[in-house]
Amino acid sequence: FVEAEGIGEPDMFEYYVGNHCPGWKSTYSPCGGNLATLGVYVRGHGKDVSPFFERWVEKFKKIKGIDELTVLERSVGGDPIVTIPGQILADGVMLVGGAAGQSGIGYSMHAGQMCGDVAAEAIAKGDVSAKFLSKYRKIWNTEYRAEYLLGRIGLETLRKMKDPEIDDLMKTFEGVDFSFLSGTSFHRSMQLGLFMLKKDPKSLLAYRALLRKK
Repeated sequence: FVEAEGIGEPDMFEYYVGNHCPGWKSTYSPCGGNLATLGVYVRGHGKDVSPFFERWVEKFKKIKGIDELTVLERSVGGDPIVTIPGQILADGVMLVGGAAGQSGIGYSMHAGQMCGDVAAEAIAKGDVSAKFLSKYRKIWNTEYRAEYLLGRIGLETLRKMKDPEIDDLMKTFEGVDFSFLSGTSFHRSMQLGLFMLKKDPKSLLAYRALLRKK
């Protein structure tokens, strides 16, 4: 938690991307009054990301024009964002949510529904073996594996991009209504690629960053 005059009053969360938080994002979450949370989510830099947090605090103060800000409490941990674990079930056990690398409440809720359906069937048939419960993994993979693989590629590309490249890429999407995207994750990614090709072909060059050694 952080404290500063009026910092908790805005109604919207804010997410930022860039080299100050390589590989994912920094966040600003108003909590009401003079309280808010600031966070950094960093990939590829080990467990101690405190230097990135300190830089984010200073950057945030400049963005918001804040002279005095107090860090009241710090929390450190892992965020299973778009991970693809090798195993999410065993005899009598199925994992959902963060334990299964399923980032986001929506994904976890859907996984819970999948597990519940498979569990009900397993109990009805008296078979809770890993082989029977593997139906859950098959359903999950059908629904989300392609999306997660694309997400991993996207995060790795973002981690390697430079700030000017990110800024140029975001200009391509400025003011765009993405409601035209539909279908599976693969279909949506293809639609997005065609949109970029049509609006600004050069924007596709940003994905060259994925090939960099970093």
